[in-house]
Amino acid sequence: MCSTCGASTANSLPPLVGYDGVLVSRPDSLCQSYALATEVGGATFFAANQNELFAPSALLAITIGPFATSMTLETLIDIQAAPLPCAALIVDGTSSEIVNVTAFNATTLVCTIARGCVDTVSGGPAGFGHAAGVEIFFIDNYVGSDGEQYTATEVVHNKPLPNAPLGQLSISLAPDITCTIAGRALLPYPPAMPLINGTRYDLLTGPVTGAFTLSWIERNRVTQADTMVDQSMSSVTPEAGTTYTVRVYSSSAVLLATYAGIATTSILINSGASDTLTLQLEAQCNGLTSMEHWVIPVTFTNNSVGMLTETGDTMITEGTSDQMFTE
Repeated sequence: MCSTCGASTANSLPPLVGYDGVLVSRPDSLCQSYALATEVGGATFFAANQNELFAPSALLAITIGPFATSMTLETLIDIQAAPLPCAALIVDGTSSEIVNVTAFNATTLVCTIARGCVDTVSGGPAGFGHAAGVEIFFIDNYVGSDGEQYTATEVVHNKPLPNAPLGQLSISLAPDITCTIAGRALLPYPPAMPLINGTRYDLLTGPVTGAFTLSWIERNRVTQADTMVDQSMSSVTPEAGTTYTVRVYSSSAVLLATYAGIATTSILINSGASDTLTLQLEAQCNGLTSMEHWVIPVTFTNNSVGMLTETGDTMITEGTSDQMFTE
């Protein structure tokens, strides 16, 4: 939004509106552009823009971890048309990521990337990064849109109609790409670079023992505007009123604890029984929650001796083999 419409326009939008946008790769070398037909609520499709540009695209050839600074591509389409540096979208379900591509080696097909830019995080769906085979689109100058302002939760149907020498694809044959409006431009940015006891969670060499500290650095959608601030860069003073929420889940997806309204950049966590935990970390501001949240896997070992009986035996809770212990 900031790069397309300008930071002042993006920041002045009402809280529950947004714009539709799609990225379309070239289906055939003879197709030079496409028309974008859109509709909402069962209305008739209309094509606002007749000459949208196809986005350079590729597939991720090798799995990348959450903090990797390069990615290898395969199945390249129009990659030579991507300007450098260039924003790229790694499409991975609800955990898609915007990266800044700063260099590309046409021989090795390796891109140098800066991770977790704009309002995205680099952890991927399960905290381990992105698997080989996911799609990558190069964004700059290639987002197709009808330019209409929509209300949050509206579902916009998009049909790209490639323009070929023999004519334009019939709308009845075009794929239907849906986009649910989220009012993304006004959502707070998630925090960056989560650490466990001061160490990147992917670099932990064994279980964390006892109470541990989750920390992070801050981001600000307003002051960052259209600057590609990646997760390795220094903390940015957040918007006034920004807080953070951390949720702790067990290996069986049971919610163990929620820490809400955190106004600092760290929290001390003591989960209880030894387990492989999943932490979720997100930001809130002005009643809105960041579009993406971190998913952080942590193996935890409880070093507490637990509560003891008068004879020195460990007290066991009813119906479970977990030790009962104090904070």
